[in-house]
Amino acid sequence: MERKIKIHLHDTHIGISQDDPNDPSFRRNIFQNLITHLRKRGWTVSPDPRVLKNHKCISPDHKVARKGAVRAHLETAGRSCKIEFWSDAARRSNPNGPRYDFDKFDRMPYLDQKRFLLERQKIMDWLTDTCSVTITRPANRESHRTALDYIAARYAESWHSDKELGRPVCTCASNARSADGGAVTHGCSVWFRGHDGRWRRGQAFYNINNMWWVVENRFSWRNLACFELHLEQPADLREKRDDRSRRRALERELKRALQASNYARAGVVNRILFGDDAPHFIWSRKNDAYYGTNYCGYTSSQLMAGRYTRAEAEAECRRVPHILEMVCPNGNRVRFDQEAAA
Repeated sequence: MERKIKIHLHDTHIGISQDDPNDPSFRRNIFQNLITHLRKRGWTVSPDPRVLKNHKCISPDHKVARKGAVRAHLETAGRSCKIEFWSDAARRSNPNGPRYDFDKFDRMPYLDQKRFLLERQKIMDWLTDTCSVTITRPANRESHRTALDYIAARYAESWHSDKELGRPVCTCASNARSADGGAVTHGCSVWFRGHDGRWRRGQAFYNINNMWWVVENRFSWRNLACFELHLEQPADLREKRDDRSRRRALERELKRALQASNYARAGVVNRILFGDDAPHFIWSRKNDAYYGTNYCGYTSSQLMAGRYTRAEAEAECRRVPHILEMVCPNGNRVRFDQEAAA
């Protein structure tokens, strides 16, 4: 009997699944053969070092691969497996590296894009030769003329959609609670911050959980959480605010001043960030590293670590006390799963 396989493509992600619950050979015939296929194509495939270190028992199901500047991560579970590609030479914004950035394909250099497309086609050809394959591609911005066309296509493919209405319905009040305490309704007008920190106005359409599609204009839309939306018009529409970017820029200047031993400038920047208080740090016992700026990434260097107020550090450490501990300015460490802060 011919094996039936479904392939789901999205950006640089390739998902492979099998519906037949009575066939236990998926891992051997698909996942292992996929690794063999990549090695024949010149890829170096090895265990994922992070999984091998922390979760050795599942390490055989997690692999990393490399060929030139292109990297890939493979994993399998049950009757499915996935492979995701990225480029080490890609434009990056995530401090953890290009593997964790969105829009991996768009960030790749031109030649790496072509290498990825070639490898994807080779994988699909290999599967097509050995299985009965069904390929699905999600709706994307290029396949629809307007924002409303795109949202309508997402509604049509979502199993959360109400049969009669043809769209999902928000049934939980907390998933519709706006930043100013109102209730967001399907089709209402909302205010939100753009990527540049400026206020924008749009029309909200329910997506899923607490997420809402917000149409800015005929061809532009965003997917935002309800707590990012305002029903009342802001008092100052000219106000520009991007707290995360500001914090990142100021901490970057503080670290540069400390590296250059320019303590006078470091003191000025530190007062802008924390007033007269000394900054605290957050240590992850799981990763043996400090938190980075804005709770993003990790570093083993305290100089390059993110800096936080005592309230910020304590709140984050209390959130996961079995993993995190607060490092005080004097070097003392406080674990909230053992004792209260001094």
